[in-house]
Amino acid sequence: GFMFWSDWGDYPKIEKCGMNGDPSTRQILVESDLIWPNGLTLDYTEQRLYWVEAQLSYIASIDFDGKNRKTVFVGDKSDLPQPFAISVFSNVLYWTDWDTKSLNIYNLTNDDKGRLKIKGKIDPMDIKVFDPGRQPALKSACQENNGGCSHICL
Repeated sequence: GFMFWSDWGDYPKIEKCGMNGDPSTRQILVESDLIWPNGLTLDYTEQRLYWVEAQLSYIASIDFDGKNRKTVFVGDKSDLPQPFAISVFSNVLYWTDWDTKSLNIYNLTNDDKGRLKIKGKIDPMDIKVFDPGRQPALKSACQENNGGCSHICL
């Protein structure tokens, strides 16, 4: 398996690396048109990684190898002011926004965006979709004898 992450810093980028810790598996997937790549989410069915770009106000995706980049939604400071976390399920993107204190929805099938205002003194930070279909069951080397690992098996 792989671990994916984003980095702001002086050189913003989105990367991946093998969960076995082998540095030769580290790969920069996105390094252009990025300033604040905030949330990341994986669509295992379509084999795509989605992210929200807070400074440039867009949502985009790539395949798991960093290819086939697609801009999904381009907003502005009124409809995509400060996106933070993102999740995907069944061709729908869900993301939170710090400025509007809202949960936003984007249907990938019919290009439709919606917003739900969160009531009360809640600042929505993260969002996760939990469903058995969200992550396909796969055989893991860790299932037998802890993968031969002495402590934790990834």
